[in-house]
Amino acid sequence: AALAKEAGAKLEGLPALIAGLHTLGPRTAPLPAASYHVTVCDVMCQYPLGLDDAAWTELMLAPAFRSVADVVSRAAFTPRLRVKEVMVRPGGALGLILEGIDAEGAEAAEVAAPAAAAAENKQAATSPASPAACPKHGPKAAALTKEVEGLLRAREGGVSRYTHLAGCKSHPWHMTLSYSCRPEEKHGGGAWGALDPAAVEEDRAKVEAFVRGALAESAALAVGPAALCRFEDMCSFVPW
Repeated sequence: AALAKEAGAKLEGLPALIAGLHTLGPRTAPLPAASYHVTVCDVMCQYPLGLDDAAWTELMLAPAFRSVADVVSRAAFTPRLRVKEVMVRPGGALGLILEGIDAEGAEAAEVAAPAAAAAENKQAATSPASPAACPKHGPKAAALTKEVEGLLRAREGGVSRYTHLAGCKSHPWHMTLSYSCRPEEKHGGGAWGALDPAAVEEDRAKVEAFVRGALAESAALAVGPAALCRFEDMCSFVPW
């Protein structure tokens, strides 16, 4: 689900801010604001599957993807999300962590039930009854995600042999702001472990303050409806 143009315009200065950060700036590659998006279901990527270009092109012609594109288009699922925090991953990648709010602006059903009734309400909590419901903690429990995963795993779709890497992972709602450009630091190696945690936190706080200031007037982050997209890199997403 792409960030709406009006929200993207408010964040246009964010990539430059990230690039200029004292500690994180030299080790992270900010994405352009025009590419900001929220992943509803991360389907699959070519290289983890070990496919060459010819095999990947053939896979993309599988009927399952046309079925998924049609289902997603008809659903017009538009996540309602609000800012929770900015997160820094080892290596310097920055992400905006979000949380879902339902169509009425209240907490999603998975956290609305009292703790004493948690077990009784587990089914409703993990599988929202309404197709439009936006689970609080991530897209894994969204009705559309479950439908998409079912289509990908169907034998007649032509991609079931790849579904060990297909489907939405258990990530929180998030919007990636930058990627680490130092592979040796991505798991805490290299010079990452020697950085001053206070300096890293200072940079993180600057990014979060910018985002909160830019979006202060918005109760929910403005994103468009979900769409099945293909992409050559993380800077451009082309609807199916």
